[in-house]
Amino acid sequence: MAMPPAESREFVIQCGIAANILSGFAVGFFTLRKWTFIWLGLLVVLYVFWMLVGFPQITGGSFLPQVIPINFTYDMTYVVNRSTKFLMYLTYLTLFPPLRRADNGLAD
Repeated sequence: MAMPPAESREFVIQCGIAANILSGFAVGFFTLRKWTFIWLGLLVVLYVFWMLVGFPQITGGSFLPQVIPINFTYDMTYVVNRSTKFLMYLTYLTLFPPLRRADNGLAD
């Protein structure tokens, strides 16, 4: 039996890695909050903008045709790239329950 193309294998592997977050919901570690949806919404808006301007990369190339013609400098590309990652971090961060201080009875 022939192996599927490398891109297909990589896609399946990446989907499996991304699906790991579902296990946190299954055991009750993660909860959706208002802030989760706010950060996720901002992430989606910025990511769609990034796609519409051609998905520019820090190396100087673009992967997609530009729908919105904006010439990005290195600094602009860096800010958009890192902002999407930061918004993704904030989205994941708000999934976790708040930290609670353990009451060990020594404060009495």
